Amino acid sequence: MKPITYFKVKLWKNIPDIVCGNLVKKYKRNENDYYRVIIFNSFEDMYEYADKYFGEKIEHNYSAICKYSSHTYFEDDKFIDIDKCCGWILLNRNYMGSGTVSHECTHAITFYFEYRITNCKKVFGTQEYNELFAYMVGSIVSQIYNKMYSRKLL
Repeated sequence: MKPITYFKVKLWKNIPDIVCGNLVKKYKRNENDYYRVIIFNSFEDMYEYADKYFGEKIEHNYSAICKYSSHTYFEDDKFIDIDKCCGWILLNRNYMGSGTVSHECTHAITFYFEYRITNCKKVFGTQEYNELFAYMVGSIVSQIYNKMYSRKLL
């Protein structure tokens, strides 16, 4: 179950304050929020990890997993602080294409806004939100690929 590697991606990294009207200024107060990205050698390792740490049964029929953290607990004997750690993106070494990664990053940003941002339903319908959403997905996809390249996984 040992992962190949893991790292953090910050949701607000590289999001310019000037874009999206006042939304960035309003929500960037949470600029240290992040997801943990964990990459495994196999489906079996990925699902063993998910079953152990997510506190709920996840169907074993996904090529990757994005899970939002709704509770605080210990992982590998380390405290997970949900004030900053929003959740996990689990990837399988055999399925790390741009489609899979951007798919899971889209889930990550959707969950983030759904659970972290007050009155997000009002925000969702605006053009500024759509722009901010696209910037944030692009940013974390870019961070994941940069780290995978730097660790010679691609």
